[in-house]
Amino acid sequence: MTPDSTRTPRPARLHGRNPRWSLHPGVRSDDGLTRRERATDLARDLLGSWTTATVGAGLVGVGMVLTVRRDAATGMSVVLSGLVVVALSVLLVTSKRLDDTAAEVALYHLESDRRAGVAIEELRDEVERLRGDLARLTARVQTSVRPLNEAGEPQP
Repeated sequence: MTPDSTRTPRPARLHGRNPRWSLHPGVRSDDGLTRRERATDLARDLLGSWTTATVGAGLVGVGMVLTVRRDAATGMSVVLSGLVVVALSVLLVTSKRLDDTAAEVALYHLESDRRAGVAIEELRDEVERLRGDLARLTARVQTSVRPLNEAGEPQP
């Protein structure tokens, strides 16, 4: 065995923006989700992006300019709105990353379980083969042993 063959291979990274939980048999796919759940996922995907965080930061900048140049109340409300958008967006980006990680871990465990099942089947087959070999050897030994006479020598 080479050192590389003893390492457990990592599953391929899931491509695309979001991992598809539909690859896992224990998780409902898009067709099994309610409209509310699909809408929640869509909102998370749209609002949980760095683009949305950048827009929120832009609102904070616009609010600061308005505060300095014109109306302080309007500017502060825009600043606070921008900060809320930035915080919400970062929170949703984190949520998406956690979901990606959970999907990768779940699929890794699923693949590990599959490989373990294959190894168990191979071991079971090997044990059955060895059991058959042992039975044949036992039969051969029993037929080749001749009874001994009173002197302890094999009888003809």
